[in-house]
Amino acid sequence: MDLEKRIAYSRITSGVLRYTTDFFHSEGFVQLMPVILSPITDPLGPDPNSTVIKTGEIEYLGQKLSLTQSMILHKQLAIKEGLKKIFIISPNIRLEHPMRRESGKHLFEFSQVDFEIADAKKEEVFELMERFLSRLFVYIKDVYGKELKILGRELPLIRGPFPKYSTHELEEKYSKDWESPASKST
Repeated sequence: MDLEKRIAYSRITSGVLRYTTDFFHSEGFVQLMPVILSPITDPLGPDPNSTVIKTGEIEYLGQKLSLTQSMILHKQLAIKEGLKKIFIISPNIRLEHPMRRESGKHLFEFSQVDFEIADAKKEEVFELMERFLSRLFVYIKDVYGKELKILGRELPLIRGPFPKYSTHELEEKYSKDWESPASKST
């Protein structure tokens, strides 16, 4: 990738992070910093079907610390302590089997937006994500049109409500490996 494209990509990435932070604050969320090392990490993982081959660990002053693979436990503790709406932009490292690279969906290192809403119904979460994505696309098109052009990309106009499907419905329609074909359908 040439320098002009790398700069355009970096500007858009920076814009997405800025928009994400502003959006969640405007929705009444409290931002927490991610936990990088902890004596505890995702209590459910890796699950038996996972391709994680190792959890990154270090020992410091006689205590074993793990790279946090999921903020789920930390989010639940924050909610239990009385915070009602929280979000974290969290870096993650997953030491997965090398074959996962071939899927195009799994990265060794990535960042995610992780959020929690105390006592929320799934419909409330869907509506929040519809607002987030619809407005994000407009923001990126308006503010970073030049950068999109440099990258040869065009963002569609999207509006909610989005169609919603259960995993069972998607498996029935597309088979067990439904993610890629479902994401390409219109």
